[in-house]
Amino acid sequence: MLPIDCSEAPPGFVEICYQFRQIDMAIKANLPFIASQPQLKMSAATTLHINQLSPAVPRQFSPVSSVYDCLNLQCLCPYFEGNMVPDGRCLLRNGQILQRAVRKEIRMLNKDEIERFFKAIQQLKTSGEYDRLAIIHRSVREPQG
Repeated sequence: MLPIDCSEAPPGFVEICYQFRQIDMAIKANLPFIASQPQLKMSAATTLHINQLSPAVPRQFSPVSSVYDCLNLQCLCPYFEGNMVPDGRCLLRNGQILQRAVRKEIRMLNKDEIERFFKAIQQLKTSGEYDRLAIIHRSVREPQG
């Protein structure tokens, strides 16, 4: 069977397609290992005291671990809560099309762009993402060893 190109899936099904592909690849990769292991039978009721989900509860699979791992529009679109339209563009909930950002120096921004920039920075700080990025950059700057 030929592999399915998830970028050609109908709008709303792209993420599900990637999830099925990831599950399929994981099963194929672990098939010899799984077959050699004794099978332990469990039910959801017997594992409720554990702080993780029971094997009876399906896990949430994602084709990438974070938005930063996306390399194309089909991967990025769901993170912005958009839908792929037939012409290959990502339509956002507010009706705008997701596009590449234009890089500018801060001194070249107009008043509206400056307000949007500082609002975005504030959202990064509020969410904790700003601190996470600062830690990454600090650890790169400091010598290892």
